[in-house]
Amino acid sequence: MEVTTKKMIPHSRPWITAEDRDAVSEILGSGQIAQGDRVAHFEEAFCRRFGYAGGVAAASGTTALVLTLRACGTGGGEVLLPSYVCVNVYQAVQWAGFRPVLYDVDWNRGPSLPSIRARLSAHTRAIIVVHLFGIPADVQDVCRLGIPVIEDCCQAVGLPLGNRFAGSYGDYGMVSFHATKLMTTGEGGMAFSATAAGFERLREAKYGRPGDPVPGWSFPMTDLQAGLGLSQLGRYDDFLDRRSAIARRYMEALADWPETIPSAFLGRSLFFRFPLRIAALDYDTVKDDYSRHGIQVRRGVDAVLHHRTGEPDGAFPNTMRTFRETLSIPLYPALADEEVEHIANITKEVLRRYVP
Repeated sequence: MEVTTKKMIPHSRPWITAEDRDAVSEILGSGQIAQGDRVAHFEEAFCRRFGYAGGVAAASGTTALVLTLRACGTGGGEVLLPSYVCVNVYQAVQWAGFRPVLYDVDWNRGPSLPSIRARLSAHTRAIIVVHLFGIPADVQDVCRLGIPVIEDCCQAVGLPLGNRFAGSYGDYGMVSFHATKLMTTGEGGMAFSATAAGFERLREAKYGRPGDPVPGWSFPMTDLQAGLGLSQLGRYDDFLDRRSAIARRYMEALADWPETIPSAFLGRSLFFRFPLRIAALDYDTVKDDYSRHGIQVRRGVDAVLHHRTGEPDGAFPNTMRTFRETLSIPLYPALADEEVEHIANITKEVLRRYVP
């Protein structure tokens, strides 16, 4: 195969415009570049846009998750999280002083309720539910278990779920604004709650309580980051429209593809990722094929977490099948139309090896 593009198309790339640059330049000129009024404005605008009672900005998605965990309590115990998620979630649980307990996912990469039930104990303090790839997870079923629920919305900012947005059903929600996410502040994150009481506990986790000898965990965001975040938030609908348009083009190109695109992905996704499910995927070979054509692809996640804990693959059957069969191709608003066409055409060519 010959390479048809000279420059590598990365798996992720932020969409930065002149409007974004102007917003950051304005703050540089103001002289207030640490955490200040612009951060407060961003917190209010973000929560108003998605219907949350209030939120606190943080230095990263990981630290935003730590704040939600600290809002659940400080006495230790266990926190349940999926094995199929990035390692930062696992590390945040440890950082907050809890023991991570892993559960399996279901066929659509959402939480497996039987697996969660099997891992509940008297020591369970919270359950983390991840809206992976921009696809809604069945968080309401998990909420009925009566354990505090944290919604990881890092890949699902503004995802409609019923008559509300993802992050509104659990006790707390959090997002990342890393450069690879749906909108960016470079680094940064937000912890939020749909209730006033939850918001107050988040504020206490971040800033501490007056007279309390236990300090808060500040994890500050800067006004520079917040200025970029406000600019990106202002055109967020354009981000989602562009993602949907690219996904439709991929679906057209793969209309005859015999493998399964999970039902949860069709008609319900924000298209943070375009995860193809390929039985007997030879990932390294496929990755090299794409690379020769100037396209970077990834797995759905880099590694499964139960390998970190030494637990057997047999206890996580859907996690392992999903890990082995998932290929993620580039999908983000900064892709040019010609890049989208190139990715669609090469994907059809690469996948021919898997057609019987």
